[in-house]
Amino acid sequence: MPIEIDYHFPPGINAEKQAKIIAIGQTAGTWDARFTHREEVLKSHLAEVVKGIAQPDGSSLVTIRFPEINVENDIASLLTMIFGKYSMAGPGKIMAVRLPEYYGRYPQVGMSGIRERLNVFDRPLIMAIFKPALGLSAADHATILQEVAGAGLDIIKDDEIMADLAVAPTLKRLEACRRVLDRVREETGRNVLYAVNVTGSADRLIEKARTLVREGANALLLNVVTSPTPTWVQVWCRLPNQSGYCLGGVWL
Repeated sequence: MPIEIDYHFPPGINAEKQAKIIAIGQTAGTWDARFTHREEVLKSHLAEVVKGIAQPDGSSLVTIRFPEINVENDIASLLTMIFGKYSMAGPGKIMAVRLPEYYGRYPQVGMSGIRERLNVFDRPLIMAIFKPALGLSAADHATILQEVAGAGLDIIKDDEIMADLAVAPTLKRLEACRRVLDRVREETGRNVLYAVNVTGSADRLIEKARTLVREGANALLLNVVTSPTPTWVQVWCRLPNQSGYCLGGVWL
């Protein structure tokens, strides 16, 4: 199955021209007579404009089909191919991505795994975020967790801006909150997930995540927008994970 992407172009934009720019510019590009001996191979890497639909408001929705041979079965090469350079100047916006079922890596846990760990299958999961986001001590975090866990909360997470700060170091927060989580499980039989923030320097992120897991973390929080894609995929594929989108507005 090829990779199909739906692009939306606003009114007044020549959608046909923009679609061709994407189909060619985001794939093999153009070539001259020097490469006629490679023409069949080059053509196999070009994307194809499948269809275009004019919308009532004058905008357009265009579907472009990309060859799977252009990517490495990962997110980084996929995003580079379907938006990459075009994102810096093009007026189009991606509306839908359709991938082969086998594309990429699946999380080891996923939503079904999270529900199994929580033993909650018949209702929406309830999640909260520690607030105030900054300025609380590790003990303050534990006090808040005790209150909300006792009220039936399923998941609590750090705020994305809560880094490994002196006021409440990450390991201290985890240590304080783990005592609460253990007590809740012993007293009620319920599991509560605490997603600890691991967002930070790329060269230390994976080891930081492993350290937190060794110290008893049962979930992790990672701001995927500010973290290198291969790095957050490694984290995402291993534990229950809350993905943050701080700075996501930059891409809108």
